[in-house]
Amino acid sequence: FFVVIVVACVLTDMSPKPEDAEEDEISPANTDTDHNEACVLTAAAVLTHVSPADTSPSASPPTGSPAQTAAPAATGSRHKKAPAAEPKASGKADRLQLLLQKLPAAKRQCAVTEGWCDAKISAWLERDTKPNAYFYRFLDEGEAPRSGPWTQEELERLKQVCIEKKVNTVGSRPEWGIISRQFPGRVGYTCSAAYRKFVDNREIEDPNYVFVNGKSKYVFRGRGPKIEAEAPKPEAAPASRK
Repeated sequence: FFVVIVVACVLTDMSPKPEDAEEDEISPANTDTDHNEACVLTAAAVLTHVSPADTSPSASPPTGSPAQTAAPAATGSRHKKAPAAEPKASGKADRLQLLLQKLPAAKRQCAVTEGWCDAKISAWLERDTKPNAYFYRFLDEGEAPRSGPWTQEELERLKQVCIEKKVNTVGSRPEWGIISRQFPGRVGYTCSAAYRKFVDNREIEDPNYVFVNGKSKYVFRGRGPKIEAEAPKPEAAPASRK
């Protein structure tokens, strides 16, 4: 505003004066008064072309200015950042690396040395709460696997353990992984397969199995369609000699 008044004053001083004006008839007081009035009138004329919004110090900055663009950033900075999500594996190799990082350092070295698969690492991480699931498929670390046919001693021991645990009772759910801990080098599913041979050979009567077309079928009690069991065939009488 003061700049405008100064400019108006300068313009007034530079305006031409009439040649016939008599200097001796104009007093110094009148000259100052007329000069001030001219400055005020000129400033008012200039201000009529300037909108209040342009001259107001509290006016908002134009759209797209740095002040407006920085406002959303300042507002967003008040909110807490969400925790970073756990990285997802894009392939089998990436999944294996993520699972290895969850193992303790000593166990991780053992897993790398023995070449553990991702399924074994996942089962080991839950072994304390689900031991049967782990030992159904996997041996304890450092335990040598035992392959090949079962010895007679192993079979007799397995038959005894199964009877003690009442595996051959209606609706039983044998924990073959836990049972396999009594047979070094064997896992749960191999124990289940050996027991199945007892049933097939009629060495153990198990109501959870039925025979269809000469083959045993496991019956999931309470689940699935009913399977009609086939009566065992009587043994043929020896032929009489003439």
